[in-house]
Amino acid sequence: WLKPLWPEHRWLGSSRPPVSAASAPSSMAMTSPRARRVPAKRPLTLAALAAAAAATTVAVTSGVAFARASSTSQTSPASPQLHGVWRVSLAQPLPSVQRQVGVPDGAQRSSSGFAAAATRAAAAAACCALVVSAATRAAGQKRLSGVLMRMYPTRGHKRQKVMRRLEKYGPMPAWSRKPLLKKRLITPWFKRGPPHTRPTSDWGRRLIEKQRLRFHFNLKEYQLCKFMREAFRTSRYPVVKVVQICESRLDNVLWRLGCAPTMAAARYLIRGKHVQFRKGTQIDRGEAGWRTQSGCHVMCGIGDQIRIKPREASINHVKRMIAEDGDVKIPEHLDWDPENLVCTYLNVCDPSDFGIEIEEKFVFMWYAGQGSMKQKSLRRTHVRYHPGTLKQVDKRYNGGKIPKTPENVINMKLGKGLRLKGLVRPPCLWNRSKPLNNPYEVSKGKW
Repeated sequence: WLKPLWPEHRWLGSSRPPVSAASAPSSMAMTSPRARRVPAKRPLTLAALAAAAAATTVAVTSGVAFARASSTSQTSPASPQLHGVWRVSLAQPLPSVQRQVGVPDGAQRSSSGFAAAATRAAAAAACCALVVSAATRAAGQKRLSGVLMRMYPTRGHKRQKVMRRLEKYGPMPAWSRKPLLKKRLITPWFKRGPPHTRPTSDWGRRLIEKQRLRFHFNLKEYQLCKFMREAFRTSRYPVVKVVQICESRLDNVLWRLGCAPTMAAARYLIRGKHVQFRKGTQIDRGEAGWRTQSGCHVMCGIGDQIRIKPREASINHVKRMIAEDGDVKIPEHLDWDPENLVCTYLNVCDPSDFGIEIEEKFVFMWYAGQGSMKQKSLRRTHVRYHPGTLKQVDKRYNGGKIPKTPENVINMKLGKGLRLKGLVRPPCLWNRSKPLNNPYEVSKGKW
């Protein structure tokens, strides 16, 4: 019974009538799908509706009970029945009611019936309010379909499973602070390894090396693709360039300084607004140049500075992390002041100071290949245009018809192949005397 109140009758809380679709302004008619999913504030909340329903139930039930009691007292004043009171058991007699001095039988019976009816109505109203509150809580906890979780590798993968699968090809220092646990073989006759399983294919080896790079820096697939696309465009050594880009990220700098044990912990530190960032061009502004960062996508440039927010909770948290990690080797491109917790980005990271060792050729071959459904390819798409125009030549399959390419149009104009016989005859003349779907004739088909 709550459904009709939204959105058709949401004007019940005000004197304004509903706006029809025809008379609605353009700002209301042209709303985006994201805007439609977020409902406006309802004038009548569920709590108000529950209170109104409870009050109506109490009033109606009380009025009916009072009318019954009054009519009974007028028709049979000497009746020994007590209206409005529930009998506990059919075998037990009703409790005797002592008459009050100076109070007539009808008034005493009517007051008892009214009290019992009011009690039942209050109990029903309380049950309704409980059900409505539970439904409201469940609706509030339900996740909208339009809201997407930001699934980073550390949230969607088990760390021990990833380490067991990838660390035999090389360590991933920023993935987990715990070492790989050794499992006891319950079935000793079944073991994993070259004698018992097939060797890894070339495609699988390239995938493993790419996954090691992605899991170490805790990146999504599209982020790594974006960095690789930029590296292919700006450098002769794209894999070295992409690692340098990842090394300049804010979360990686915090991990290299020892402020966080893992890359996920560094992300948590940034998202908690414990880190401040200042561009190299804003140093002369002093304290006014510092900005609290809440995103890990910030790329550090030469001369930029990073510091822990001057707050007691942030400083104590970072100092505890530094004490747990112990002595951490600071790379040469970072100038770290452990007393003031301030870092300066001096230069681009040298390949000898990378935080992870990878095989460049496998990562290069993964992103420079032909590409497939599970393998992202960053090759530049080949686009052809019709001569003298900006219209692209369509390369899609059109059901076996002759594609409208410049070569086919010219050959059809010249009539090439129309007199050939046998297997060399063009497909447009198979079992026909005239070409099928002639791209030169505009009147035939969509051309």
